[in-house]
Amino acid sequence: MGAHFLALIAMVMTVAHLHKKGLINANWRGDVPLYKSFWIFGVVPILIITLFRQLFNSNSGALFILIVFPVYLVWATVGIWRSSSRYRCAGGHVAFSVLAKVVTAIFILINIVGLAPMFM
Repeated sequence: MGAHFLALIAMVMTVAHLHKKGLINANWRGDVPLYKSFWIFGVVPILIITLFRQLFNSNSGALFILIVFPVYLVWATVGIWRSSSRYRCAGGHVAFSVLAKVVTAIFILINIVGLAPMFM
């Protein structure tokens, strides 16, 4: 339980910091540059959370796995998707915009498949 509690505290502190800087709403609206939204709010945290989820069995930290992670995943995905669209409309490379959406969709599918056994 200790590791899960520490992870939850770290997530709460991170959210508080992002909220203070206005980045929660900015990412949700797609106002954060694509590289930040994709790497800082998407790939790195999702890989860490996915690794964390794999290291511990599904019974420990169920609150974190079933509530906090999906909420974060939706927030990050919406931000990346909207940032990607804004990037493309602003004249950015189409390939980067499409690649960000494809990789994000793959992350979502991997995590849905990873969470599915918990409901069966």
